[in-house]
Amino acid sequence: ERAAAAGAGAAGAGAAEALLLRAACVAHNKWATSEQLAQALDTSRAAAVRTGDLRALRLHLFLCKAAASRDAAQLRTIPAQLTELIVSPPLTAAAADDLGSADATAWRAACAAGFALLMAPMPRLLVRARGARLLSLQQQRTLEACLPPLLAAQEAVPPEGAARRALLAAVASCVVHAPPQLLRVQAARAVPLLVQWLQ
Repeated sequence: ERAAAAGAGAAGAGAAEALLLRAACVAHNKWATSEQLAQALDTSRAAAVRTGDLRALRLHLFLCKAAASRDAAQLRTIPAQLTELIVSPPLTAAAADDLGSADATAWRAACAAGFALLMAPMPRLLVRARGARLLSLQQQRTLEACLPPLLAAQEAVPPEGAARRALLAAVASCVVHAPPQLLRVQAARAVPLLVQWLQ
């Protein structure tokens, strides 16, 4: 019974966190000024890197979604920044004493999932009819922004390393969420990497 109660409590906490993250994403997308959004991105990224905390990282990823959905300049830089977080997780910096290999794996997995978050629509939340600020051709522009840094990084890291596996997972996230007509344009580069990820 205690185990069941603990599991229910963890599930409830996870659901509450998810609601808060979506709320932060929508609020920053709709109502933050460009300066406020840029500051929130910088602050959340610094906090995540400084602490290695996955909750702080998830907040940063949802703020990335808010910014990349509405701001072309942010969309051009965010994928490269997330790629760097996969290649160099914070255990190599200030949090070296606090993070082990398992934590690095979880960090990289969360960053890879961030690319799925960037690519996937949020149909009931980030929609123009409800006041969301969205770029035109958003999925196309997001795919075109995400693939180059990911493909360049996966060629530069060791082929059997954890970073490459996470980069392949990030590419797979982009491919899975890309509309078929967009995927055809990138198929020559992206599909072989998707096959590698599946293997």
